[in-house]
Amino acid sequence: MSASRPLNVVLCWHMHQPQYCDLISGSYQLPWSYLHATKDYIDMAAHLEAVPGARAVVNFAPVLLDQLSDYAGQVRGFLSENKPIRDPLLAALACPVLPSGRDERMALVSDCLRVNELHSIKRFPSYQTLAEMASWFRYHPTGTLYMGDQFIVDLLVWYHMAWMGETVRRNDDRISHLMEKGHDYSLHDRRQLLGIIGELLSSVIDRYRMLAESGQIELSMTPYAHPIVPLLLDLDTARDAMPEISPGGFINARHLDDKAGVAVLLGAVKAVVDTCSIQMDLELTVDENPSDPRQAKVEYGSSIALTAENGGWNLAVMANKPGCEELTRALFAMGPEEKPEMPAMPPGGGMPGMM
Repeated sequence: MSASRPLNVVLCWHMHQPQYCDLISGSYQLPWSYLHATKDYIDMAAHLEAVPGARAVVNFAPVLLDQLSDYAGQVRGFLSENKPIRDPLLAALACPVLPSGRDERMALVSDCLRVNELHSIKRFPSYQTLAEMASWFRYHPTGTLYMGDQFIVDLLVWYHMAWMGETVRRNDDRISHLMEKGHDYSLHDRRQLLGIIGELLSSVIDRYRMLAESGQIELSMTPYAHPIVPLLLDLDTARDAMPEISPGGFINARHLDDKAGVAVLLGAVKAVVDTCSIQMDLELTVDENPSDPRQAKVEYGSSIALTAENGGWNLAVMANKPGCEELTRALFAMGPEEKPEMPAMPPGGGMPGMM
């Protein structure tokens, strides 16, 4: 390209989250929609507002906009009418009574560590101290008997402050005060932080609307539930990013294959134990990194690597009769010359009685 000819560059910011809300119970399974809003979506709007000459394209997935509106409404409802918050993590920040069960408390502590360690935990000494204590509890579960409410409260507050946008931490005196305090946060502090979160959530859509009305950004949209748009146009485009995908559209997903294979294997073992009067000690090991090329060809079943006593491994394919015979022979320690009796395979493959 000629040095005298400028290069046109389009900055496209893609805001997307899947649906984290269980539409039957109304409870949120993961907090990422509201956390990314208070951190990334707010900061991106602030950067554009600070530079009026900047131009960008911003894409929103409609399902994300619905969740942001829902979260903002939950916070308003809680603060004004004491209505319940349907996200467990956000509810824990707001509610005066914390969970009392050991497992629930430990789960809450673990949730408060799901953030970038280098940039969000180690950056703040008070948060780092709490995170180190939390890690100790995770490795010493009996120590949770001594885990006090104040520890969990401080961890909750710091977790949500770590998920605040940089522009919020710099410009909001209330956040600065909470960060300077460092510890011993009160219920008033928690409610104040919840109010700030509610303000930010309520402002996201309006701020981007104003940027669009001023001509500074162009809004684009994806279909409601954020499908992968290129795949809607042509499924074969998946091969551009994943050449290993099969012509039938299947992906050799090693971890999923292992999980499915183990589930089938355990079902087979249970069937053996339930129908056999012989006592046996059986130890099964799944190879973590098998490389048999046959695994990439299993499209309508699962494959699993069976470790042998000599240290090698073999492949049982739970998709065809030979594979099921191979698994049965391994479970009963049959010799290669023995042929187990197998029922007829159901249409389309799969292990009879197991899938």
